[in-house]
Parts: sequence; C-alpha cells; structure tokens
Amino acid sequence: MVPARLDILVHGLLRCAGRGAEQSALDAAFSAATGTACPGKVGQLVELLDACPDARGARALAIRTRPSELVLMVLAAPDGRASSTDTAASWIAAFAAAAAQDPLLALLDTSHGVAAFGLRGPRTAPLLARLADPSSLPATDAAASRLRLADCAVMLVRDAVDDYVLVADADSADFLLDRIAFAESGFE
Repeated sequence: MVPARLDILVHGLLRCAGRGAEQSALDAAFSAATGTACPGKVGQLVELLDACPDARGARALAIRTRPSELVLMVLAAPDGRASSTDTAASWIAAFAAAAAQDPLLALLDTSHGVAAFGLRGPRTAPLLARLADPSSLPATDAAASRLRLADCAVMLVRDAVDDYVLVADADSADFLLDRIAFAESGFE
C-alpha cells in the first residue's frame, strides 16, 4: 500500500456557537446550501453527489465531527484529471451565504493548512491498527473519526473496507508518510 496524496480543492469548518438552537441553525444552513439532510451523528459522513457536477470526478463530503461542527471537503478526481476549483469555491460559498444568515454560525476555510492521503488495500486496516488505537478507527463504511495516528492529530474517513482518506495538518504530512512507510515495512 502506497499512500496517494489527494488534492484538496476545499476544506472548511462550519461551526456553531452552541448545542441548542444553534445546532438547529447549523443543520438548517447545511440543508439550505445542499438540499440534503445534515449528517446527524458525530462521525457520520454524507457524500454530496451533485455538489460539484462540473468538477469532473471531484468528491464533496460533509462530516459531522462534533455536535456543533461540520467538516466540508472537496477532493479532486483521484485519476489526476483537472477539477474545477471554481465549482468547489462556489459550493463553499453557498455554505458561507447560509452561515451569514445566523450570527451564531461561522465558516472557516482551512484549505491551505491540511493535506489528504488515500490509503487503499487489504493491509490498510492492520497498518492503521499499528499506528493508532484500533478502537478509535472508524468501524463502518461512510464514517469518520478524529484520532491520534503516529502521535499526530488526524481525521480518518472510511469510505469502504480497506479504503480510507487520511486528513492531517500539512505540517505533519511528511512525518506521517514516514511513519506509515516504516509501519508498512514490518509486513514484508
């Protein structure tokens, strides 16, 4: 398994200031921007298939990471085809417009501070278990969790069995790749 670097077109955090009516405002802003129900449980992932129709293979994801927070992410096509950053930017702008309607909501664009990697293959789950507490790994498909992997704070998205997206601070990316390569060398 070789981690494949993924091109993040957009990575944003949509946050609300509280957990009562504010959380309802977060859910309403998400629905207004997408026409889709907001992920309800922490760790739940929603793939927005129609969010970037012109982005030629880009994937738009929304992940509830806490009751008062959603991570919004657009990943470029995995085969390296050109993707439309304008479409991704307009998608995040729809969230910004929805969040602007409520003073308790905020949208932060964190696109330049994160790196993403695709981890695929039958040895992925055992490899991740070497680098993190196995109980903190996402247990089901279309799920995500925040955890410490090789002593770095990351978000791990499980698309399917043996298919993950690892999102980390850009500053930690090289270190994580080194740790993954070292852990993988024990399988050979």
